[in-house]
Amino acid sequence: MTKFMNDQSFSHMSNNGTVFKGDRCDLSSGVKVSFLWDIENEQQNADFAEFAAWHAMQIWPQLNGFAGYDAIRYEYSTEQAELE
Repeated sequence: MTKFMNDQSFSHMSNNGTVFKGDRCDLSSGVKVSFLWDIENEQQNADFAEFAAWHAMQIWPQLNGFAGYDAIRYEYSTEQAELE
């Protein structure tokens, strides 16, 4: 029997210091976004693209259903991210 990752939590830190966390790998409960340091908008955009690519390659194939990247609800933190 295949074990799907839908209900597992995840965390990903992109190259420019944006941290993405979620309670569910299928992203149905939203994605919390925080930053390790101040970065330019261009770097933030690159980090969001990196996160989507990471999720598409590492997580999505192991899901049993996924609403799609256009359905993600991002929640921005006003506090600086912490390394785990």
